[in-house]
Amino acid sequence: MSSSTLRYALRRIGNAPSFSLNIVIMLTLGVALSVCMFATLQGVFGSLPFPNSDQVVVVEVSHPERGVEGGSLTPAEAMRLSQADTPFAKFGFYAWGGMTVYQDERPREFNMVNVGPGFFAALGMQPLHGRWFSEDEFEQPSATVILSQSEWMRLFGGDPTAIGKRLRTSAGDLELIGVMPEAFAIPSPTVGAWRAMPRNAYPTDQPWVWNARFVNGLARLDPTQSNDVLQSRLDAVSDELAERYQLGQPAARIAVQPMLERIVGGLRPVLWSAFALAVLVLLIACANVAILVDARQVARRHEQAVMQALGASRGQLYRSLLLEIFLLSAFAVAAGCLIASAGIDGLRELARDSLPRVDAIAIDGWVLLFAAALGLLVPMATALAGALKPRADAADAIRAGGRGMIGASRRRAWLPALGAALSTTSLVAASALLLSLWQLKNVDPGLRHQQIYALQLFHGGAPDKQRDFARRLRERLAELPGVDQVAVTSAAPLSQIGSFEVDVKLPERDQPEGFRLGLRRVSPNYGDLLDIGLVAGRGIEAGDRDGADKVAVINQELARRLFGEAAALNRLLELPLGQGERVRYRVVGVVEDSLNNGLRSAVGPELWVPFEDTPSVGVTFLVASRLPLANYEKQFSDALFEVDPQEASTRMFALSDDFEAQLASARFFARTVGAFALAALLLAAFGVYAVAALRQQQRSSEFGLRLAIGARPMKLLVQMLRESLRSVVLGMAVGVLLALGVLRLLQGQLFGLEQARFEVMIYGLTSLIVAAVLAALLPAWRAAHTDPMDALRHE
Repeated sequence: MSSSTLRYALRRIGNAPSFSLNIVIMLTLGVALSVCMFATLQGVFGSLPFPNSDQVVVVEVSHPERGVEGGSLTPAEAMRLSQADTPFAKFGFYAWGGMTVYQDERPREFNMVNVGPGFFAALGMQPLHGRWFSEDEFEQPSATVILSQSEWMRLFGGDPTAIGKRLRTSAGDLELIGVMPEAFAIPSPTVGAWRAMPRNAYPTDQPWVWNARFVNGLARLDPTQSNDVLQSRLDAVSDELAERYQLGQPAARIAVQPMLERIVGGLRPVLWSAFALAVLVLLIACANVAILVDARQVARRHEQAVMQALGASRGQLYRSLLLEIFLLSAFAVAAGCLIASAGIDGLRELARDSLPRVDAIAIDGWVLLFAAALGLLVPMATALAGALKPRADAADAIRAGGRGMIGASRRRAWLPALGAALSTTSLVAASALLLSLWQLKNVDPGLRHQQIYALQLFHGGAPDKQRDFARRLRERLAELPGVDQVAVTSAAPLSQIGSFEVDVKLPERDQPEGFRLGLRRVSPNYGDLLDIGLVAGRGIEAGDRDGADKVAVINQELARRLFGEAAALNRLLELPLGQGERVRYRVVGVVEDSLNNGLRSAVGPELWVPFEDTPSVGVTFLVASRLPLANYEKQFSDALFEVDPQEASTRMFALSDDFEAQLASARFFARTVGAFALAALLLAAFGVYAVAALRQQQRSSEFGLRLAIGARPMKLLVQMLRESLRSVVLGMAVGVLLALGVLRLLQGQLFGLEQARFEVMIYGLTSLIVAAVLAALLPAWRAAHTDPMDALRHE
């Protein structure tokens, strides 16, 4: 490329500032959106920060006959997989807990996990400082701890010499033996410490050890072992445990899932769909560029003819035009990357509660390479559309005017159709996500969550001490100004901490029922505080305590599954809660169903037992008040400190916040795709306007003549609108087909739209029709009001 060619291209760009600016703005918008979404894909789906991370898997259980799919392990399963003949190269497991540290004036509690042997080895990430737990530290309770980088910074100021120092905690004085890097966020970035779990932590003679599922497994695969051999060995372990503990057949099946897949969950198709919709915006921009370039080429016919008459070949003209578009595209890519880079922090914050691994979203080399590829896409698309074809030959240099502009819009009539098709796809997808969000927001959870505040903590000790602590703190919280009620439970609604799933057996049957139920330990007024209605019998009462008859309250779903239409009151249930055999509980009440497992989840079977009878280490105090949570944060902490100066809360939150968090993912995708759809709609409307305006300019003489001989302006206006909308309607038909495929990919984020797909289509199509009519209306109005004398004079 010669310097004169480059100078000529730059001069042409400068001589048409409006034309150049329109192209750059449209392309910048498309590039910025595409780059942001590609960076999101890179961050969320990129490799995990572990050596050979593709070999790291989550170990889970499937037992469809009992309603378990992708479930946690029982302690018995975790301990069996930890033995020397494990099917994995390395196997580890963990269970959630809490740790209270005594460093400041007040104790502070944070999330901690107890880990089994092989946990760190399976992940393979070395400590930032210090070491992992040794095998000896799993033989009996050890006084050692490993901290996260954030807790190390907070407790020791990031001092590398802190290794070997002791930390005062609720578990005694613990020696700091290691600090994990910031990237080590397993099982969650909220974890502040890891402790070694003794091998004898779970006594195998207690039924809950082989029944309750709350242990989380992970492993590193043996690369020399095929998937079939691995699954065969896991099936053998499942059958062995079923026979040993008389769990019946078919046995639960242990399986593996890549850790990245578990983290990403069902977001892969919806994120790819969002990325595709962002690229659609860029493609619509490319179509509009082709329309503008085509119109500009026609306007330059005389200039091109003169250049050819002076010796320029058509190939030289073509390369010059291609260079011009390439320069505009390069500028748009640079501007788009700058905008994306400036907005990436905002994107991370917007996605923080909606997507995993948001901190990995960044503008890196791969993202810039993708942006460079986009820069090549634009001139390629424009060339393929035929818009760069020179519109004149040397003979035109001696002719004035001519009919070169006639038919240019017809040759590009398919470009607005393409924009309409892509815009339809975006609009339907956005309509579906917005309607899904609205449906989800209007789900009735079956319980009150507004103005309910939760104080969540872990409190160990003997059962009598746990009861006494819960009773005293409950009374102290009830004394606070503005508090209406206080209840105690082992797990707040929607909370994973304290949740407990077990099976249930009827005395008259030989085997447990083919499903599992959620078990909560609750105080007498738990149902009243949450407005969970009583259907039959009574709720948990103050007399239901240790030493009294074992009683339980079940929800309607559990009553239906166990007894059908028969009465549930006074029926006996056997639960694996004792130290030996199952314990019998008598049903004293039935309550209404509630969505304790999430707004998207179906109602599950649930059972309440008295907290006073079987207290738990994990405990949550629910407080009902008309005052905001901000009024109580210090008062809750002061009350806890008064009752037990050695205790601290793990989390203090409004129950409505957890319900709002259920909407976070749907809200993020609705906003993101909605923004893409709006951009696509505006660009598609611009394409309709550009072609309609070009058509109106080309045919101004025709319109002037028709008006001069008596044509009605309204007839011309309708004709112009009809011609403009013809290609739009064709594009909409194609867009509907594309939209059906996108909706299938988005189904993981759609809720309650089984009967509303037609309405979603109508919303999207109506929006595009209105925008297209408005875009074509101004050129049509100009055509209908053409001055006949002026038009004929310029002809």
